[in-house]
Amino acid sequence: MEVKVKAIAGFKASVEAVGTGTTIKAVVSVENDKYANIENGSVSSNEASKELLATFAHFGGINISYLTTDEDEIISVVTDVAKFVKYCKANAAKLGTVNATEAKEK
Repeated sequence: MEVKVKAIAGFKASVEAVGTGTTIKAVVSVENDKYANIENGSVSSNEASKELLATFAHFGGINISYLTTDEDEIISVVTDVAKFVKYCKANAAKLGTVNATEAKEK
């Protein structure tokens, strides 16, 4: 039997984004080169403590669970998560390409 892969119909990418105040890590699902959803998202502070500020998911709407009560940190989380979701939606097909540096570390 001869088996051929005609196309990749979908995939999940482990994505990390480093901003000025936070680092976001999440699993982004892409189907047919289009953004599908985000799961297992986490937002950590970039300060020395690397404190976990929130967890989130995006399935049509953003669901954020805050692990901080600091208003400035909450604003930073909302802003950065919204930017992250917007980036993932606009660049879904590119999320299937692993950074060369990351590939060597695996």
